[in-house]
Amino acid sequence: MRRLPILLLGSLLLMGAPALYSQQEKTPPAKSPAKAPAKAPAKKAPVRRRFTPAQTRIEPARVKDIQTALIREGFLKEPATGKWDQATERAMSDYQRKNGFNVTGKPDAKSLKKLGL
Repeated sequence: MRRLPILLLGSLLLMGAPALYSQQEKTPPAKSPAKAPAKAPAKKAPVRRRFTPAQTRIEPARVKDIQTALIREGFLKEPATGKWDQATERAMSDYQRKNGFNVTGKPDAKSLKKLGL
């Protein structure tokens, strides 16, 4: 007799199991956190032209030409050596200042053009 209530209880559970599954299927799934809207494909960056740095070294023959022009204009008192030294830089700065150019002490295009180089 003890087996009958257990079997009866077991069969009731088995019969109710499909009802439990069907209730679970009917309930809406839990909302997942909102996803960020899909991003538009990234635009390609514009192609940048490579920057060519300023010339870092001047050939000795070119320096000698510049020094000769500065001597001719009366800004350099020393002989032309072909080395860009402090005296040459100071003479170039004075030349640039006198002519209203940007004073850098370096041989820029305006200064060289005005020197006739």
